[in-house]
Amino acid sequence: MLSRRVSTIWRRSLRPLTNFSMRMSLPPNLLTACGLVASIFSALAFRIGEFRVGAIVLLISGLFDSLDGEVARQTHGETKFGAFLDSTVDRYSESVVFLGIAWYYLPGPQVLIIIAALVGSYMVSYARARSEGIGYECRTGLMERPERMLLLVCGGLLGERFFLGFVIAVAVLTHLTALHRIYYVWRQTRDTAGSGEHGQGST
Repeated sequence: MLSRRVSTIWRRSLRPLTNFSMRMSLPPNLLTACGLVASIFSALAFRIGEFRVGAIVLLISGLFDSLDGEVARQTHGETKFGAFLDSTVDRYSESVVFLGIAWYYLPGPQVLIIIAALVGSYMVSYARARSEGIGYECRTGLMERPERMLLLVCGGLLGERFFLGFVIAVAVLTHLTALHRIYYVWRQTRDTAGSGEHGQGST
């Protein structure tokens, strides 16, 4: 995950936009929806080979994704549905961006790398959601969504020549993060083995 210091700096840099959103009485869920729309436009830009444009619009999508949470916190408008909606829309946003990238590379073998990156991204998110669902904390690991999007933005800004290398990095690091989380939860379950507090279930 991003360090606490970097996260604090990022929140401070967003403060003017956060204040503007609150003055305009923009609901957090509307900001979440705007992030999804931006992701769709980013995917379309990647689809036609406009990597730098796609990266910039993806960064805008990330701004909306951060703003919705900040506005909800600042206005004490956090709700369980808002948190659920944010997480669900994040999955849609990430998927549509990877689909746009894959569409550009069709029918080349590069598509397999993009699929691997998408699957790895889902496994990172799923490992956390599933572990929390059975009562274990799991925020460990490097490649959460902000880091994944940051790599895609950096790769896009550098252009097509370097972009695929950044996608490969996402693919490798997400799967390593998912494996790390599996190990991390296993360590926690081992500590509570025999207590009868946590059971197994299908997904």
